[in-house]
Amino acid sequence: MFAWLPATFLMIIGGLYFVTSIVTIFFVPLSFTVQWLLPLVGGFLGYLALTSLSWGVNIALKKRLIFLILGVVSLLYVYWLSCNYQGEIVSLSLSWYKLFIIGGPLFFSVIHILLHLLWLKKSA
Repeated sequence: MFAWLPATFLMIIGGLYFVTSIVTIFFVPLSFTVQWLLPLVGGFLGYLALTSLSWGVNIALKKRLIFLILGVVSLLYVYWLSCNYQGEIVSLSLSWYKLFIIGGPLFFSVIHILLHLLWLKKSA
C-alpha cells in the first residue's frame, strides 16, 4: 500500500505528462519531449513490477527485476529534473507528500531489487 498507491498517483501524473508530450512534440524541441517520454516508459515498467508484487500478477523474476530497476532509475531521474526545473508545474517542494509519493515507491522498489538479486543468487 505504501508503494503501490503513490505509484498509482505517479502513473496518473505520468499519463498527463505523456499526453502533454505527445501534443507538444510539434512545438518544443525533440530533446525536451524525449527527456520526458523515456522516464515515463521506465516509470510505467516500474509500476507494472510494483503491481505484480502487490497484486500477485505473475511476471518472470528477471523481467520483474529489470522493470524495478528501470522504475527506480526513472523515479530518481524525474525527482532530479523536478529539483532542477525552474517552472512550477513539476517543482516538488519539501513536504510530507514528497516523502509519501517519492519515498514509498523508491524504498519498497529498492528492497525488492535487493530481494530479487538475493533470490537470483540462490537459484544460480
